[in-house]
Amino acid sequence: MMDFEWSYDEPGRMINGIRLVREAEPGPKENGLWAHYACTICVESRYRIKMAQDQPPKIVPKLSVQYIVDAVRMGGEVWDVLDWMSFGGLTLESIYPTKGRRQDFHHYLEGWPRFTIQRHLRLEPQNDAENVNEQLLKHLESDGPFVSGFRISANYFSIDHETDVYVNDKNHNPDIEDTASGSTNLEVGDKIFVTVIGEGWKNKISYWVYRNNMGVAWGRHGKGMVDKRVVEDAYVPILA
Repeated sequence: MMDFEWSYDEPGRMINGIRLVREAEPGPKENGLWAHYACTICVESRYRIKMAQDQPPKIVPKLSVQYIVDAVRMGGEVWDVLDWMSFGGLTLESIYPTKGRRQDFHHYLEGWPRFTIQRHLRLEPQNDAENVNEQLLKHLESDGPFVSGFRISANYFSIDHETDVYVNDKNHNPDIEDTASGSTNLEVGDKIFVTVIGEGWKNKISYWVYRNNMGVAWGRHGKGMVDKRVVEDAYVPILA
């Protein structure tokens, strides 16, 4: 198979001129908040894909990461975040900004615009990789991004994320520093959650293209590549 790649942030994948994935930007760096950021970007993108196809097309503004951080405090599991999105949904960044003046959190449960999900699916690729990854690809192609979780090994900190696919070496190399560059406290063995926005094939490795919360300066304009065999679990939000 020849090398290839596609992702939802490519200009050619706009629908009716509407961008389907927001520009890469830094998010909360604490380990317990990776899921909050990944789920917000994922649900926002799914709504953008859905509503861009409406007649007339509708633009979905940025949804508030801070809203879900305050709703499900640090340490909440990814399913807690998604369960809240089924109950309380997400509101707009302009209404509940990450920086700036905000009203009391509970005020936003009363009539502000909310983007909810109906439910979510949890899939474990490592149990039946070929079948599960086929299911995930179908969800990705038909309805948009999903959230995936994988463990950090030592080589995560040494590879060039702009050009290299992350493959978990499962070994600890004492010559490699066990912390990521930038303002983050990632260590070997930590599990992170990211938003999968595409897929590819490179050097005989089938991989997911993902967006994390490190911003545009990280990887390839905010994107990384992870070997599909590394992913432990994946979460697919189903919109309301």
